[in-house]
Amino acid sequence: MFFVSFICFLVKILRFSYKIITLSCKMRVIQNKLDEVEEAAKAAAMASCEITITSPQEANTKSSLIVVSNRLPFVLKRDPITGKLSRHASAGGLVTAVAPVVIKGHGLWVGWSGITLEKTDEIPESDPKDCTPTAGLLSEQVVSVNVEPVLFDSYYNGCCNETFWPLFHSMPG
Repeated sequence: MFFVSFICFLVKILRFSYKIITLSCKMRVIQNKLDEVEEAAKAAAMASCEITITSPQEANTKSSLIVVSNRLPFVLKRDPITGKLSRHASAGGLVTAVAPVVIKGHGLWVGWSGITLEKTDEIPESDPKDCTPTAGLLSEQVVSVNVEPVLFDSYYNGCCNETFWPLFHSMPG
C-alpha cells in the first residue's frame, strides 16, 4: 500500500513539474516575441524614415473625437492615366462600427491611405451613390499619413498580427 501511495505521489510531482516546465516554455516564447518586437521598434525608431502628414487643409474638426488607426476607413486608388484619386470601400469591423460615430460627431480620422500621397493631393469626397459606412465622411475629416510600405509591412504583419492580435484576442474569458 505504501508503494502505491508513493507512486501516486511521484506522479503528482511529475505532473506539477510538467506544468511548470510547460508554463516556463510558454513564457520564454512570449518573452522572445516581446524582445523581437522591442528590437523592431528600436530599429524603426533609429531608421531614417520620414512620416509626413499630407492634408491640403489644417486638421479641422468640431469635435474632440480623433480616431488614429493604421489605415484610413477607405482605400484610395490613383488612376494611372489621369492621376486622379478615388475612394473605395474598405472592409472591416472597426470601420463599420466607428465611422458613423466619427461622421455624426464631426470627428477626425487619421491613418495611412495605402498609397503615397503628394502634398498637392486632395482626398476626394465620397461618391453620392456610396452606401458604405464611410459615405458621409467628409474629406476634411480625414488626415492621411504617408508611411513607407516596408515600414508599414513590418509594423502591421510583424508587430500587430504576430503579437498584438494574439495577445488581445486569445485571452481566456
